[in-house]
Amino acid sequence: MLLLSQFLCPSLLAVSSLLTRAQAAGEGRKTIAYRTVSQAEAEAINQRNKPSRDESYDAVLKVIGQLGSGFYTTNKPSSWEVEPGKWYCVIEAPHEKIENYPKIWIPEYWERPVSGEFDEYIDLWERDESVLLEYIATKTSKPKKALRFSYVAWWHETLLQMVIPTITLESNELDLWAKCFPTTKELEEYSSETIDWTSWENIIGEPGYPPALLPNSFD
Repeated sequence: MLLLSQFLCPSLLAVSSLLTRAQAAGEGRKTIAYRTVSQAEAEAINQRNKPSRDESYDAVLKVIGQLGSGFYTTNKPSSWEVEPGKWYCVIEAPHEKIENYPKIWIPEYWERPVSGEFDEYIDLWERDESVLLEYIATKTSKPKKALRFSYVAWWHETLLQMVIPTITLESNELDLWAKCFPTTKELEEYSSETIDWTSWENIIGEPGYPPALLPNSFD
């Protein structure tokens, strides 16, 4: 026999999600990305419903981040492997603000003019932040704030990523809203859509072709 609390808890969670979705629609917000985080980061996000970024961690991502330093997100819910202790977050933003904010696709290579008719091929993925900013500055007047997009390299499925620079998070210019869930099921009950960034207007550049996929197993 089910206890009343066992019946009410899932029902209350469902009602809460519906109310939050209705509130988002009423405020003109839309889902723009997803992120998998630790429980500590999830609790920090849920406390204010704001994505947060620790600048001290950016120093690490300058070395290992494909698109430099910042707040990494993907276009699919719970797109990384399910791991114990991980939480799954949705990020939303007002329609008008996200549409008008500078955004750019970061290609794998950049043909940088050197002199005369000669170009120099520069790798942009997994490069120092200064190299990325040099490239972005050739495309937009706000290189440090522009949202960065690309395919995820060296992955076993086609996946897109967006990096929100730390300075953009701290400025709160986008009025971002976020909520994290302890399970993929709860996240997908709230939002399960895949965000098609390739269809967004006003993103500088082109997404290019997806990189080669890694096999699911090397056995």
